[in-house]
Amino acid sequence: MTSITDRSAESLNQLSKLGSYIIIFIGLSVLLGWILQIPILTSFIPGFVGMKPSTSVAFILIGSALRILNYPTLTKRQEYIWEASVIAVAVLGVHTILQYTLGFDFGIDRIFINEPASSTIVFHPGHMAPATALNFILIGFAFLSYYRKAIVISRTLILLTVIIALFALFKSIVTSESILYPDSFRSMALLSSITFIFSAISTLSYFSSKQNVIGMEYEYEFYHGWKYYLIALCVVIFAAALRLWPLQSLGLRTVWLTFYPAVILMATFGGLYVGLFTIFLSCCVALFFWPIFVDQPFIKDFGDWLSMSVFIATCTMISGVSETMIHALKKVKKTNQKLSEEISNKEIAEEEIRKLNKELEQRVLKRTEELANANEILKKSEERFRSTLDNMLEGCQILSFNWEYIYVNNSAAQHGHFNRSEFLGHKIMELYPGIENTEMFSKLRICMEERKNHFMENEFIYPDGSKSRFELSIQPIPEGIFILSYDITKRKSDEETIIKMNEELEKRVEERTVQLSEANKELESFSYSVSHDLRAPLRHINGFVELLKTKSSDNLDDNGKRYLNIVHESAKQMGQLIDDLLAFSRIGRTSVQKSEVNLNSIIAKIVEQNMEEILKRNIEFYIEELPIVNADSTLIRQVWINLISNAIKYTGKNDMPKIEIGYKKGNNNYNFFVKDNGAGFDMNYYDKLFGVFQRLHSADEFEGTGIGLANVKLIVEKHEGKVWAEGKPNEGAVFYFSLPI
Repeated sequence: MTSITDRSAESLNQLSKLGSYIIIFIGLSVLLGWILQIPILTSFIPGFVGMKPSTSVAFILIGSALRILNYPTLTKRQEYIWEASVIAVAVLGVHTILQYTLGFDFGIDRIFINEPASSTIVFHPGHMAPATALNFILIGFAFLSYYRKAIVISRTLILLTVIIALFALFKSIVTSESILYPDSFRSMALLSSITFIFSAISTLSYFSSKQNVIGMEYEYEFYHGWKYYLIALCVVIFAAALRLWPLQSLGLRTVWLTFYPAVILMATFGGLYVGLFTIFLSCCVALFFWPIFVDQPFIKDFGDWLSMSVFIATCTMISGVSETMIHALKKVKKTNQKLSEEISNKEIAEEEIRKLNKELEQRVLKRTEELANANEILKKSEERFRSTLDNMLEGCQILSFNWEYIYVNNSAAQHGHFNRSEFLGHKIMELYPGIENTEMFSKLRICMEERKNHFMENEFIYPDGSKSRFELSIQPIPEGIFILSYDITKRKSDEETIIKMNEELEKRVEERTVQLSEANKELESFSYSVSHDLRAPLRHINGFVELLKTKSSDNLDDNGKRYLNIVHESAKQMGQLIDDLLAFSRIGRTSVQKSEVNLNSIIAKIVEQNMEEILKRNIEFYIEELPIVNADSTLIRQVWINLISNAIKYTGKNDMPKIEIGYKKGNNNYNFFVKDNGAGFDMNYYDKLFGVFQRLHSADEFEGTGIGLANVKLIVEKHEGKVWAEGKPNEGAVFYFSLPI
């Protein structure tokens, strides 16, 4: 049977809580109406009998008890309050029944509200109706039964209260001539019957939210066995028709005999709920629909009430017994079904066991064959492994725990200067006396005792005094220790030779470095001396040329004057070459002082210095935002001066000169560039581009000394960067240089 989901249980629990609040609200409203003498609050509907004060108090207790039940957990104090409330409700009902039965007035009703005898709201002041008192008794015992886990009894009692409340509801709404009530008869108030129905719905919702598996089966049958309720309706209608015709000649008090078979039939097949539903329909037909066909009241005296009560009680007991029998039959059916399933499962299990045993036998045979094959393979593998060990270049030897050789391969025998047969069965101390005092033996002992791996280089001295060097890998194994040896005597000898050669090479490098340093100093001194000493003759030449121009120019013809101008310009160019040579020499001697350099401000100043020519020639500049670099500010400024000046100079013959300055970021460096659309150069002469005094254009085309790019290359290389260029004749050139990030 499918169980109620957690979500459904929570919804039922919330419905029960809401019902408890409604019941408490109705009780408090009625009680307030009696206290303040407001009749509408006692009945909620004008013209109907109001609820009694004692009834309102009982409903407040029922609502409170139901709300306490909805708490997740109950403390001892809450349990005592709940039990006291339930008992008080039952006692109040019993007290009222005793008052009607014995004719005594115990005065308990006047504890709550002392209703005046002249009140027009009710017939008897204080006393609740007998049906109301009976319902309170049933509710009280239903709660107590549920507390003691008697779920079926609790549900039955609650459903009885619903039947009584529905009868009272019909009595209040439908005017029936079936019943002759005595003058002293007290009927249940309409508000009381409605509140009882709320109470039953809330209580049954709470029961459903807390169901165990058995309770869920009842719930499932109640909601899903609608066919039985439809059949019950048809059976009751059929019984009523029989009573009207042809059994109409029987007495009125035998009417219930007509409905007994209907109730028994439906209870037998449908159980408790269907039986109670049939009882309810039978009573409704007898009480409310009888006057339609028979022109006389159905209930005229106490005997008629008694016969109806006996019918209800008897049929309720029959329904309860039928319910018990139905569930007993279901249990027997389930037990038989379970036994049948167990027998079937047992047979299936036995068959599975037989199959598994057969499969197991086959697997054992197959596994045995596989083990035999594996042993054969293992044997061959062991032979291959032994053969591999025997023929390895590395020496392999195994020492037992008592230091005897139990295996030695050919290489180990050669390393040890004995035959293999001379090793086996002998202790290492016998073959190499005094070895126990060596560092190698201490490592062997540590590995043997502490079971730790060890790797070492060892110089082994043989008994004859000869020496060899070995790399030893010592490892613990179950038989003792395993020693893997590799002869490194030749390698060590080669290493010593290489060390000696490196020492000699370092000495030569130091000597050569000193020589180069002295040569560089001499070269710098020579460059400076030559450049400085050449200035005096140039000054003399320029001086005499100026004297000839001023004093003897009239005696010279045009050719003479032209010759003097050529000599003067050549002297000036020679002076510029000497200045550039001195600058180049000075840059070579200058050490790099690095700091953070803002290239954007440097380029802006260079452009500003050349602004007159830029505006004159209408040169277009495109300059990107450049990064901050770590460099020598003075030297890097010279690089940009040379590259930008060259770009301005070599675009001199272009009518629309353009110069672009930018950079690209590499993995470990910035690659800067200066691009122009000027004269360009032939890449076939690229190797001359950055040489000292190397020019790819004549002085007639573009002035210059040919040392500017050499300075750029020298400065960039001092910053651990490099310089390169790309160009095409008459299409422009791009000069790149890189600086580390």
